[in-house]
Amino acid sequence: MGDNRIRINLNGHLSSEVAKLRGLKQGDPLSPILYNLAFEPFLLAIINDRQFQGYLMGTERTKLLCYADDALVFVHDSADLARLQIHMSRYCGASNAKFNYDKVEAFSVSGRDTWDIWETSLAQIHINHLHSVEDDVPLIYLGFPLVQSRLQRVNFMGSLVTKIKIATQIHSTRSLSVVGRATVLNSLLLSKLWYILRVTPLTLADFKQLRSLAIQFLRKNIFPVIPWSVWTLPKEQGSLGVIDIQLQASALYFRWLQPLLVYDQSTIDAHPVSSLLSHHTRNVNNCQFHQIPLLFPSSRSQGLLKQRTGTVDMIYRAVDYLPRSFGSARINTAIAMALPLQAVVFVPSLLQLRASSSCQRNDGGRRFSVRFPAQFRPLEGYSRPLSAHLEKNSLHSVQRPSDREITVSTLLRASL
Repeated sequence: MGDNRIRINLNGHLSSEVAKLRGLKQGDPLSPILYNLAFEPFLLAIINDRQFQGYLMGTERTKLLCYADDALVFVHDSADLARLQIHMSRYCGASNAKFNYDKVEAFSVSGRDTWDIWETSLAQIHINHLHSVEDDVPLIYLGFPLVQSRLQRVNFMGSLVTKIKIATQIHSTRSLSVVGRATVLNSLLLSKLWYILRVTPLTLADFKQLRSLAIQFLRKNIFPVIPWSVWTLPKEQGSLGVIDIQLQASALYFRWLQPLLVYDQSTIDAHPVSSLLSHHTRNVNNCQFHQIPLLFPSSRSQGLLKQRTGTVDMIYRAVDYLPRSFGSARINTAIAMALPLQAVVFVPSLLQLRASSSCQRNDGGRRFSVRFPAQFRPLEGYSRPLSAHLEKNSLHSVQRPSDREITVSTLLRASL
């Protein structure tokens, strides 16, 4: 490195050569490696500090998260904050580095406004604000909004929609064909959403607003209006293959859903994020197994409909897109008792019932008799194993035959 010599460009005039005694050229592939080697002692000092408590999540204790040069440290109390200041001072003294306190921010993990408790301690490291549920806009970490209230989500979505709208207006001034606009929409406009949609939950109204912007960009000078379901058809079917925003969001959320469906509970509990999702799903729906509300929509707590959209809602949408078949499923008594009644007993409405399924002919076809519920053919899928289980345990429905007989003339009068 001591052999490198550089010239400084001052308004187009190059200076004489200067020896480069330290540092790397911009874009040097060794730069991130050397930075990791220099930053690693600071991170290890916090991790190996037994007096530093951090955040206890289940049986796992998390003290910090780090991505590139962005470090997130979990502080339990003022003693942890004092220990953090000691490690920062030691690192700066040993490496001759300096922390940029203008970029240091603090937020409440619970969302509660605890500024009165932390004000004195945070002021010592030049932090004058604690982000909480009381703020209008969320704190941005690695590009993701740490949403703690409905207002923060609304404001963030407003700014995101504005950015997409400005981008569509810029590209609308270009002379593009319909195929070109679809390509620009997929590659340049909607691609701004995919990173955020991996974590951030959106409401159905948010998806509708984003679809509206996409349709307005695609249908410029096109009449009549083409529905969104046609735009998203594949090119093999004569459409343009525009990416469905809501379907893509559900596909991205499948990354959090797959461990809940594939692994056993002990493996899930060993992973902090999957353990939290499993516990939260069971707690919200007041059930023993998180798989039940995921696989059976009828077992989900209806109280979620009145609450703000969260991660559980996005996981529900993702799992509802998956095809499922319970034809080969075999259940025992314990599982039958755990499953919700609406999920295992098919009670069709009058509009769903066919005459061949709900009635049987008697007396030469002149009289119809309504079938008992136990006489309905088992619903294709998961109700068949339950039917076998119920027959085995001799569960019967008793009703007088005279109460279920209806003459043909009665049916005709009712239909007229």
